[in-house]
Amino acid sequence: MSSTRQERAALQSPFQVPLSNQAAMEPIWALMQQSIIHTQPLAQSLISMQLEALAFTGARARARIDYATKLTSSRTPQSVAEATTDFWQDAARDYADFGQHCMRAWQQAFTMALTPPPGVAGPIRDLLTVPDPTAAKPERSVTSPAADKRRAA
Repeated sequence: MSSTRQERAALQSPFQVPLSNQAAMEPIWALMQQSIIHTQPLAQSLISMQLEALAFTGARARARIDYATKLTSSRTPQSVAEATTDFWQDAARDYADFGQHCMRAWQQAFTMALTPPPGVAGPIRDLLTVPDPTAAKPERSVTSPAADKRRAA
């Protein structure tokens, strides 16, 4: 064995796929790449929800600090009541906005998760619906079996 061949063999990674197996691995790599592409919108919407949560937490923390500052600078009971009312109105508005942003992100995430990946025909079957909605439905009697027997007699 030549020295350059030995050096190349020594430099190869133990995780390197031999050339004879690369052809066999191609479909697996393609499937992995398709799954990454398909789940990317889901991950992006979940990340945007996390960023929205961080922004919301920061805004509410600033609002609490501003509220404490207004309370310490208040001279009359009316200004205390006004600062408290403003604080709680802003909090209610912020929580409502945050809830809407989260619901939009979840809606986008689940819409992306339920769309079929490229190459799959038709919608993905809902596994919670039993029996299969596309299967033929057996005819069922509206009355009880005992009533059917009485009617037949």
